[in-house]
Amino acid sequence: MNQFKAQVVSLIVGVISSVFAAGILNHVSGFDKDDFFCIFLVFLCITFLVYLAIRILSIKTYGIDAIDKPHTTLVMNSQLSNCKESFDFLGVSARTILDAEGGHAIRTKLAHQPNVKLRFLLLDTACEEIGFKMAEDETGDRNNWVAWKKIIQASIDELRLIKSTMLTANIEVRIYKETPIFRSITTDGQFMYVNYYGKDFRPSETCNLRLRRKDISLFIALQSNFERI
Repeated sequence: MNQFKAQVVSLIVGVISSVFAAGILNHVSGFDKDDFFCIFLVFLCITFLVYLAIRILSIKTYGIDAIDKPHTTLVMNSQLSNCKESFDFLGVSARTILDAEGGHAIRTKLAHQPNVKLRFLLLDTACEEIGFKMAEDETGDRNNWVAWKKIIQASIDELRLIKSTMLTANIEVRIYKETPIFRSITTDGQFMYVNYYGKDFRPSETCNLRLRRKDISLFIALQSNFERI
């Protein structure tokens, strides 16, 4: 709330400054009074653009490259194909990357770049209470967890099958026992794509944050969480 007030005050100060600047320029230049409003609008636009530039730069300072609109999805296959060294996924299941092509994208990636390290952190199917609660929050029907649990296990089995059949594959599959808060993809230890879980909606229905590694950034906090759990 304090930050919101500070932003409002900054905008008000900008408007007042534009009025004074326009008045002074109008007086010094000897323009007609009718020109005052046009001059004021010019200064107001300049003030707004400067304010906007400062806000964007302050966001990027903390490693937030972009905020994509809701209803866009994390395109896992695209991020997987573009990574060069590593690919980390945190979510409930990896069905987005495994459903359509049955792990074909992973096999293709490892066939062409066997040194790429793939890590998947998925929800433990033994966490029944968490699963039922999550299904109820997202869909209104807690019994959907029964189907979700099968999908999670199928993802784990498929990833382990790929690892066992491709002996050089560097695949790590871990499970966690905490309530899912967000879903993320991290590529090459430098870029992260994040959306989140919540009541009455799924990650694919939320905005996506595109993060970049910085010394003081949300990226560092979220990646530390990935390593911790």
